[in-house]
Amino acid sequence: MDVLFFKKDGVPRELVPDAMMLEVLHRGAAAELEQLRKKGPPKQKYLDVAPLLDDYYIEFVEKAVLVGVRDGEEFMTQDLVAFSHDLQIALTLDNWYRLGRQRSEMDRFAAYRARRGW
Repeated sequence: MDVLFFKKDGVPRELVPDAMMLEVLHRGAAAELEQLRKKGPPKQKYLDVAPLLDDYYIEFVEKAVLVGVRDGEEFMTQDLVAFSHDLQIALTLDNWYRLGRQRSEMDRFAAYRARRGW
């Protein structure tokens, strides 16, 4: 599978290769990805009801995922399918997410150290 990165105009800018094939994607995510490639990001009314993932970052745990705070709790998404920092949205295998503040590198390192017990 590829993670599709796109800009405000909805045009794909970079494909990041992954060992998985598109066929193993959940059918809903595959259909969303196809619509994204053809028509760009979803309409705002659909994004307004998407969960907000704040203090987020992209983590590579076998596959690319998003980690952040959702409803006040640390949260890890399913596999990342599409991501736009410019539009502050992301598509995973199971859902669209609105993106809040991106976690700083220092905060990421502190969280990593805390998980490792350093």
